[in-house]
Amino acid sequence: MMFSCPLALRPRSHLLAHLSLLQHIVALSVVTAIRTAPGYEELPVCIKWPNDIYYQNRVKLGGVLVSVFSASDPTSPTTAVIGCGVNVSNKYPTMSVNDCIQLHNNTTHSSSSTSSSSRGGGIILPPFTVEALLALSLNRLERYLSLYEHSGMSAIETDYYHYWLHKDAVVQLGSHANEEVTVRGIDQFGYLRVVTQTGEELNLRPDGNSFDIMNNLIVMK
Repeated sequence: MMFSCPLALRPRSHLLAHLSLLQHIVALSVVTAIRTAPGYEELPVCIKWPNDIYYQNRVKLGGVLVSVFSASDPTSPTTAVIGCGVNVSNKYPTMSVNDCIQLHNNTTHSSSSTSSSSRGGGIILPPFTVEALLALSLNRLERYLSLYEHSGMSAIETDYYHYWLHKDAVVQLGSHANEEVTVRGIDQFGYLRVVTQTGEELNLRPDGNSFDIMNNLIVMK
């Protein structure tokens, strides 16, 4: 699934003043499109900071990129073009959303069938089609953009952290001699908030740092 979606942001838009947060909202929209579908709530598809969609903390399933074009006239809308790609059904080169569903079905079906034959081996979740996931993702995106515009980060942060991989993670910070820091969340711009062992709070920009989740390391780009 690959799509581009343009947004026209008014000069006084709350989102326009915090544009770097947009990629996080898009990632949240895709993940919740999957995990709020009935029966798919326990599927371990998560948000990896800043703009990736992961299966557990193991395999990347998709990502988000946002480009911004400012009008020469300051009274005209600014255009943000969202680009998103998600591996819905391809088995290669890594795995897909539907592979995750199949793993879930295999596990659930096996454990349910051995524990209780009356349960019929558990509920088999059908795979997503690209069309269905696209529609669900855009619906969720519209909802979260509206919530954010009206109420700010507080309206979406509970959902965001529910599907976030990094809650209270202890990682090494490459720019500080691999010092161990604790992840606290994101700030109003989507920058990663970490706390050092001495209690100092740092905000890390996504355009200057990368989260190497396999090595539990934040490194400078």
